[in-house]
Formats: sequence, C-alpha cells, structure tokens
Amino acid sequence: FVQQQTVDELLSTCLCFQEILRSIFTYCEYNLQIVSSLMFNLKVLFNFYPTRWKLN
Repeated sequence: FVQQQTVDELLSTCLCFQEILRSIFTYCEYNLQIVSSLMFNLKVLFNFYPTRWKLN
C-alpha cells in the first residue's frame, strides 16, 4: 500500500513537473516568436531607411 501511494505521488509530481516544463517551453517559444518578428521589423527598417537617406 505504501509503495503504491509513493508511486502515485511520484506520478503526480512528474505530471506537475511536466506541465511546468510545457508552460515554460510555450512561454519561451512565444518570446522567441516576438523577438524574431522584432528582428525582422528592424531589418526591414534598416533596409528601408538608408534608401530614403540616399534619395534625400
């Protein structure tokens, strides 16, 4: 009985840990998307503005 209880506790702990890991990964993935889109926008801006300056 005691062994079964510890196994259940271990399982629930692992599941909880898994959920935490998943949320962390999701958060990091979300941040990576934001960062990559920001970098893309910056690149577009940097590509756009020098041509404007050259024209003036």
